[in-house]
Amino acid sequence: MCTLIWATNGTYVPPNRHQVSGHLLNSLYKAHMQTTEASLITDAELYGLTAYGDGATIVRVPLLNILVGGIHEPQGLLDILDCTGHMAEGGTKNATYAAHQFLPFMRKLDPQKNRFDCVAFDGARNVRLAGELIEKHFPMVTTVHGAEHSATLFFDDVFTRCAPLKLLSNFSNQIRIMLGSTRHAPNALFKKVTKKHFGQSLGFIQP
Repeated sequence: MCTLIWATNGTYVPPNRHQVSGHLLNSLYKAHMQTTEASLITDAELYGLTAYGDGATIVRVPLLNILVGGIHEPQGLLDILDCTGHMAEGGTKNATYAAHQFLPFMRKLDPQKNRFDCVAFDGARNVRLAGELIEKHFPMVTTVHGAEHSATLFFDDVFTRCAPLKLLSNFSNQIRIMLGSTRHAPNALFKKVTKKHFGQSLGFIQP
């Protein structure tokens, strides 16, 4: 950096914030996407591609992320869609909507439909069905589901609907509040005592 600065003459003017946030940022984004896509399709006919993603709501903004993984690029982030406009018009993040957001990216990377062989989603019903819809357009694709979502929902039902387990969960939460990270002084004392007896500080698993 210093060498570049010394090499510039006195007429150099650094770009202002409007230039940096405008065409320069757009150029950087385009270059990054070109590199990502080139990495994804390299050897894709041999090793295949996997499309995956999930919906999320962050600060009341409904989002849908679209990623593709390959042998040379396991986490190629292609887009993060803001679904606010779609939902403001009465739409939902259902299976049809999710599938239609993925398909243009998949068609661009795999026009011959011989690269994508897997689509991975969590266990939510809407994205499971989205995978089945994608299979209709890409015959080689198999949809797999993450078990963690279904397991979380199962244990949430167990510990909220079963009275004895609900009492146990509430008791555990109170202990964690008293000795866990939510209160600094008791937490510091708990860490000190556990380190003395066990050789290392112990913590709580977040419920």
